[in-house]
Amino acid sequence: RLPGVSCTYVVHADHVGSRKNRGYLTPGRGFVMKNSDGLDGLNFLTTAQANAFATSFPEFDSTKNHVVPNVLAATDPQTAAELAQIERDPSLGITMSRIAAGKRIEHAISAVEGTSARLEIFGGGDDDYANKVLALADGSPSAQVSGVTDDPIGEFARASCVLVTSTSESFCLTII
Repeated sequence: RLPGVSCTYVVHADHVGSRKNRGYLTPGRGFVMKNSDGLDGLNFLTTAQANAFATSFPEFDSTKNHVVPNVLAATDPQTAAELAQIERDPSLGITMSRIAAGKRIEHAISAVEGTSARLEIFGGGDDDYANKVLALADGSPSAQVSGVTDDPIGEFARASCVLVTSTSESFCLTII
């Protein structure tokens, strides 16, 4: 550890397995949490998650738990009214993330191939995986890489669905 540098772990979900089995930590997260004494804290997205974790696992020092909500600000009422006027494209799906291997963008591209659906990919990356995604999209009549957007809320408003194919999001393999 570097002097003067805090080390925390972000908990995207409660990671305690099913609701019926509250005493079980998922394998990937269990190691970190069971060894959290070496961390300066655990960061939860909501107070409910932090409280649920503290209740389920009283052996952990809950004074080191912090609640750090998502940074996206609430949309003001005027913007919400404007967004409601945007007509959704019934054939448009989007994905918005880093273009990195764990996000499995190629699965989203495969999902629209051979259908009347179109996929717009928002995000950026500069490694071999990003080049693979660019090549797949270039060869596809159904997918295009649009880069980073300055208007994510507007992009979500005009699309009919969001494809989330990540291996590590709290709700992977879902279409929203």
